[in-house]
Amino acid sequence: MFLSRCLFSFAGVFLVFAFGISEIKCRKLSITYNEDCDILECEGKNESSNTFNLAHVVAVGDNDTVHYLWSSVGGPTILLAVTDHKSQLMVNWTKLLVEEDVSKSIQFTSVPTYSMAMLVTKLIEFNDTKDTADVSNPNSNVTMITPLDSINWLNFNDTIDSKTCSGTFQSIRKYKKTNSTLSVKVRAYNETGRATALPHMQYTENTTQFDFSIKNFPSHFLNSRYAVEVLMVSDKAAELHVKKSIDDEYTPAIFSIMNFVAPASSESLLGSYSQWKPVVYSDPKHSLSDALQCHESNVIQYSDKIPNRSIIRAFFNISHVKLSAVNISFGTTKDKFYKNTNYTSWSVNIGYGEPPVESLSQLVIIVISAGLGIPVVICIVGGMFTCIRKWKISKAMNSSRYPAITTPTSVN
Repeated sequence: MFLSRCLFSFAGVFLVFAFGISEIKCRKLSITYNEDCDILECEGKNESSNTFNLAHVVAVGDNDTVHYLWSSVGGPTILLAVTDHKSQLMVNWTKLLVEEDVSKSIQFTSVPTYSMAMLVTKLIEFNDTKDTADVSNPNSNVTMITPLDSINWLNFNDTIDSKTCSGTFQSIRKYKKTNSTLSVKVRAYNETGRATALPHMQYTENTTQFDFSIKNFPSHFLNSRYAVEVLMVSDKAAELHVKKSIDDEYTPAIFSIMNFVAPASSESLLGSYSQWKPVVYSDPKHSLSDALQCHESNVIQYSDKIPNRSIIRAFFNISHVKLSAVNISFGTTKDKFYKNTNYTSWSVNIGYGEPPVESLSQLVIIVISAGLGIPVVICIVGGMFTCIRKWKISKAMNSSRYPAITTPTSVN
């Protein structure tokens, strides 16, 4: 009975520490689409015409407001700006979508304390003759490049889900015979957690998830693979870091995570990041059997790589920011190339602050601690029980070793 009580007490104390109460940060989210746009370019009435999409997500926290601008203008773009609570977005739609010079057509009523952007600039098809799945390999030099600012897009507003603060940019079919589609699903989060679908990316209350996929794109080469160029725009040059881990609990067989980090600016204590795991999926179901590798090139610094009509050029002074790019190629050696499934999906999170760090889940910690801790407690409690029992026996023997001294009675 004594031993069982000790074990239950230990388990209770451990659970209190394991699931210790912590402050949960949460933002209030809202989303609008093409705010106050009254020109024809914003309408996008049919599937044969391009729609200029600009969604504005407002994430209100206790101390600041994070604004996300999701757009297809200039290619799939996430623009992040941190402001005070009173700051409002201002868009000069005519200048942004009609005039040649788009500079300063997107502004806020107060200067953001921090801002950055991520843009997927181009889709690269390359002939992987050596089956390395690496676009930076010098043997893979036959390529076809599709600038993503040249693609027409469907109406993003038709896909918006206000409850989950998400939506999907979907291209108008570029190759009608193959029914090819390029889609980008975006979602903002208001608290910390982890995505339900593989690769189970970790997110915070300052995160937008960006799921990029291509389906039924043609293979112009015998050994076609695809890659993308990802561009980060920030005050200081971004750097690519690889973080290793001993744990593959959430994404089996993946023991690293990529952090494309932009340092903090002079006005902000925090920087930003794009974070992904080096894995893509060859089927929309995202099962373990569909997992393939992705490969990153070295970081490339540009002086100007932004399309003339882009929300990045509309907001940033390009001469005052750094443009850092990395090429990411999709596939694994001997996977039979892109044509094997005609589908590839890649996920990346864009966020403000420090990139989330992979760690063991509480369940794993409990199992490990129970496996190691309970035997130790049993040994300690068992030892104490044995010592106490021996002490009691020894005391009883000592007390019964000599006969009791009695006072003799007198004889009358």
